[in-house]
Amino acid sequence: MASGTGVIALKYNGGVLLASDTLLSYGSLARYPNIQRIKQVGDKTAIAASGDYADFQYIANQLDELIVEDQLQDDGVSLGPKEVHGWLSQLMYNSRCKFEPLLNTVLVTGFQDGKSFLGFVDSIGTHFTCEDCMATGLASHLAMPLLRKKFESNPAMSREQAIEAIEEALTLMFYRDCRAFAKYQIADCTAAGVNISAPRLLNTKWDYKGFDFEVTKLITLPGTY
Repeated sequence: MASGTGVIALKYNGGVLLASDTLLSYGSLARYPNIQRIKQVGDKTAIAASGDYADFQYIANQLDELIVEDQLQDDGVSLGPKEVHGWLSQLMYNSRCKFEPLLNTVLVTGFQDGKSFLGFVDSIGTHFTCEDCMATGLASHLAMPLLRKKFESNPAMSREQAIEAIEEALTLMFYRDCRAFAKYQIADCTAAGVNISAPRLLNTKWDYKGFDFEVTKLITLPGTY
């Protein structure tokens, strides 16, 4: 099973950011390093998930069919993040009730009715919304405290400040999570729509004195000190 690690999201003044790295791991093997794990749904919504990527592909295909059905109605109303969030919670719960759970935890972001939207759905259909930040997987332990502190200190942060906070959280995850990767993408959801960035690389630092081999080695050979 190829799986992805945690994804994170953060609201800012005028929109919401959703971020994910591009790595799929096969057990402990970093198998696929260039996979986009963020999907745009319609014009107003973006989703990303941790967990089994095959199940995420299934969810994405089901959402594509849902969007086509909605467009065929041609009633002047399109599905937004609230509707996608509600539909996903039912899909997850229904799959769980059939003892065929979709092994994903999904974040739903978007912009609707003049406000940014941020929702959470897990593999058994548990769902809720949040007004600041959200994370899945190990990121909920590593990144959430940092993102929450950033938001509480500056609830009306700008887009640039939000990106800086997201990148800091992704860097922390890369240092601490063995299944995280330095290449990442960010989806920016605003009133203008959804924009998914090209893959970027984190600025990391490994030349700390404490990382030096002479400091970290476990065995000292005779005659060397």
